Amino acid sequence: MKKKTVSLKSVDIPTNSYAQAIYPKITYDAEGKEHKTIGLKLNKQQAIDLATNLLIGAKQWDEMRITAFRNSNSISVTITSQQPE
Repeated sequence: MKKKTVSLKSVDIPTNSYAQAIYPKITYDAEGKEHKTIGLKLNKQQAIDLATNLLIGAKQWDEMRITAFRNSNSISVTITSQQPE
């Protein structure tokens, strides 16, 4: 069954949350191995926004993906899901 990626925009919710930082700052460690975990630094409002979006997404979908993007001056955190077309 073919699936498409949908975001919280489909339920009229602001889709981006933001983070203060994403860790590690570099993708690979000193030995050239890719890091297996990441961390997000959130302030209080960012944590509330992300938690709200996660709760709304959980009500709408059975599975979700959380993705963090480093932009030039901010870090966007998006929540999406794969849904049947």
